[in-house]
Amino acid sequence: MRVDQAAVRPRHTFLYTALAVGFGALVCLAPGRVRAFGPPESEPGTGVGAVAAEPFPLPPGLRSAVQFWRDLFTLHTSERVVVHDRESMELVWRVIVLPKDEAGVVDEVRSAKLVKATIDELRQRLRRLAGDHTALDEEDRVLLALAGDREGTRLAGAAERLRAQRGVADKFAEGLARARVWAPSMREVLASEGVPADILVLPFVESMFNPLARSYAGAAGLWQLMPATARGLGLKVKGPGDERLDVLKATRAAARMLRSNYRMLGSWPLAITAYNHGPNGVRRAVNLVGSMDLAYLIDNYERSTWGFASKNFYAEFLAALAIVRELPDGERQASVLVSDAPSVRY
Repeated sequence: MRVDQAAVRPRHTFLYTALAVGFGALVCLAPGRVRAFGPPESEPGTGVGAVAAEPFPLPPGLRSAVQFWRDLFTLHTSERVVVHDRESMELVWRVIVLPKDEAGVVDEVRSAKLVKATIDELRQRLRRLAGDHTALDEEDRVLLALAGDREGTRLAGAAERLRAQRGVADKFAEGLARARVWAPSMREVLASEGVPADILVLPFVESMFNPLARSYAGAAGLWQLMPATARGLGLKVKGPGDERLDVLKATRAAARMLRSNYRMLGSWPLAITAYNHGPNGVRRAVNLVGSMDLAYLIDNYERSTWGFASKNFYAEFLAALAIVRELPDGERQASVLVSDAPSVRY
């Protein structure tokens, strides 16, 4: 589903773009080939995603994106904004420390102006450096060093690929505390629906584990279910009894939705991406590009609806999963947040 996270997380109150904030072994075919849809070997809870190979593989093409989101979730708090390249995620051009008011709270109005001014200045510099690699000052030298490209290919178009993302490390820590309360019961629900229990970390991406979260678009709850989607999954959405706000009922509904995505698309990376982009949209992308490799889809599928949020949804999920998996053993096991030692490190 597409979620306006600006309403879910207070950090997204600037003029810059806010994120919508993105299983069985990935079936990676050579570009130009496509296999039939559907689970590759078995149903979600009977093999693939349960005891088969790592259900959430990390495609090499997504490593920089996953690392970017790990840094956003752990290093950069909501008092910082990271200005980066929306395609080459490892290119972080600047980290802005936001101004505060006399009470020590981030001044959102001044911050919005600062972010805009910073992006405007960076855009001018990058456009100039793309045409002439001569550094005029120390800031130019820093940008050229970050690009690390004597031919200037990474600078070409970089000015148009600028994007600002507010940090969420403090929000992630708060979400982790909330997750510990619900994790044991949620894992039981996910297991009963036959989906991999580590899907438990997906609400970090959707709502930072806030069961009362609501978006401007109408999504609500821990799993950010839209009204029509929730009704189709058997939940009541009207009045004070909105079952999207019921953690366990919403978890069961989300699990069924993800299981349906998996059965349609045949891999968990695609199924998770479909949670944001919609299963029909992902199936259309696979058919048009001719590959089930998510990284290949991200690089080669072009549609106005296939935006930054959809492309990054799975990478955000992997980042959250990696963070939780690397918690100290006692803390991780006590919270029952994720399964035991992974077969793939992120």
